[in-house]
Amino acid sequence: EMITASGVSIDVVMGAFLPLLRIADLAVTASGTATLQLAMAGVPFITVYRVSPITYFIARRFAYVKHFTMANILAGHEVVPELIQEKLTARNVRDHLLALAQDEPRRRRMRDDLLRVTASLGAPGAYERAAAAIAARLSSLGARTAAGAGS
Repeated sequence: EMITASGVSIDVVMGAFLPLLRIADLAVTASGTATLQLAMAGVPFITVYRVSPITYFIARRFAYVKHFTMANILAGHEVVPELIQEKLTARNVRDHLLALAQDEPRRRRMRDDLLRVTASLGAPGAYERAAAAIAARLSSLGARTAAGAGS
């Protein structure tokens, strides 16, 4: 309803986030899982996020991270601009998006950095690898316990 009322021509497609990543040139997203999905797809983006002042105060007091976006946390520096709390204004979103849209070398660097950072996570199948490692460890502990019981 808000988009229609704005007069801006935007198509809203529900339930198609992952397929749309393949055709996206850039994105704006809230901090969360979507940032990692965008990073893994190599889509340049900016992160926006605002919470209540007390929540932000508590998070800043007890969280030991410099960034909110997973790609930035993994990289150890800002790969993706973060517009958090008071930095999140319509003008800042517009300015960051336009700057990114008009700077192909910057988008290419960001895309490369995003893919490099997510490649550091390893190949898909982490759950299976972890389960296999735990099963192997339990099996070796069981074999030692059985061998010890026989002596």
